[in-house]
Amino acid sequence: MDTNLFEENPFLHEVARRLLKAREQGQLLLQNGDSGFASAPSNIALLKYWGKKNGLRQIPVNSSLSLSLGNFRSVTCVSVRGRFFPLKNGHPDNAGARPEFTVSLNGREEVMPAKMEKFLRNILSIYAPDIALHVLSQNNFPTACGVASSASGYAALAGAVADLLNLERFLDDTELALWISEWSRLGSGSATRSSVMPNKSTKISSSVSRFVAWELCENADSRAETLPLSRTFECVAHSKFQKLRHCLLVLDSSPKATGSSEGHELAQTSVLQSLRLAQYPRRYTSMLGALGSGDFGKVAETSETDAFEMHAVMATGAVPLQYMTSLTSAALKTFIEERNRSSAEMFWTLDAGPNPHFLFDAEAASVLAGVFAKLGRDDRFKNARVLLPCREVPQELIVGLGPLEKLGFRIDSMTSEPMLENCDLLTASQILCR
Repeated sequence: MDTNLFEENPFLHEVARRLLKAREQGQLLLQNGDSGFASAPSNIALLKYWGKKNGLRQIPVNSSLSLSLGNFRSVTCVSVRGRFFPLKNGHPDNAGARPEFTVSLNGREEVMPAKMEKFLRNILSIYAPDIALHVLSQNNFPTACGVASSASGYAALAGAVADLLNLERFLDDTELALWISEWSRLGSGSATRSSVMPNKSTKISSSVSRFVAWELCENADSRAETLPLSRTFECVAHSKFQKLRHCLLVLDSSPKATGSSEGHELAQTSVLQSLRLAQYPRRYTSMLGALGSGDFGKVAETSETDAFEMHAVMATGAVPLQYMTSLTSAALKTFIEERNRSSAEMFWTLDAGPNPHFLFDAEAASVLAGVFAKLGRDDRFKNARVLLPCREVPQELIVGLGPLEKLGFRIDSMTSEPMLENCDLLTASQILCR
């Protein structure tokens, strides 16, 4: 048990104590084979967070803002291994007999990563230290190549544990949303932007784009003992952005050599990081305003500038990181040339990987089709793939077996009806012209 974690986060500690009391009263009973389910969207940051505050757990050095990618999803099932032992003085009598934590990722049994096991042990530590979990998780997009698989993965994992515990019995809607958001953040910072749940007071429209901010609070530098140091919320967006379209150009689907966690640690070693951060309060406020007012040009310019600056910081650290490849640069050059020539409303961004994301208004689809057609005639891009949404799905975190089945997931095989077209460049060009 990481006692410091609960000292830093009184809310999570109070909920854990509440669940221990429920176990003592026989209201919380977990048995071998009990399961919980969730699915979370990936997200693409339009304003990136790169770097974490020293001495604080998973608190970013700057606010960030992302678009939820409902068609790029992780679906996760967690199952109980072991059983509850009798309690003595508020603790299990034989917690040392706990089984091993196990995991199956994308159809392959693996040794559970130490980070994931520590995450789950911390969640269960106070009220269920005598059981373990088996995690079955599947992504419908490439993993660890700059598409925020850790964001959707940890948000889905936190949601599945919430479903397993049936937390709706013990927490109100606000508390439940905060519990999932906080644990998601502790698993992977960007996962907090994938943890936004449906608003029960309004009708969900799967076709409406969702923009989510992870905001650094004013007291984040004070080492305050009470939350929040950061907060996650859905941004107000103008109707101009309600159906902003998105696709991913996959130039290299292999896992990146240096992960984001290591990259965050290197950020402060770049001479450019302090210059980047000095602009962030104004840039963040400007982006929120542009989203609210429908200023497409401002959103596009700010997002592209931000991506360039983040990659400049990556490339100038103590250990230079070069996620942007020559193919990435060539694809972006063609995209920018065609966009500027036609004055189309579309822009690009790039996370910690070589694969660019393209965001565009529906009326710009034909221009993007032209970009893909041009790249498709270039032998350098013969192995490139495009991932395009092929049907409308919710943009939020979905918790529970029933909602997942309505979404089209077949839980027995952890697959779903297709959400993405995975095609070559020329086929993508044809699809966009339809």
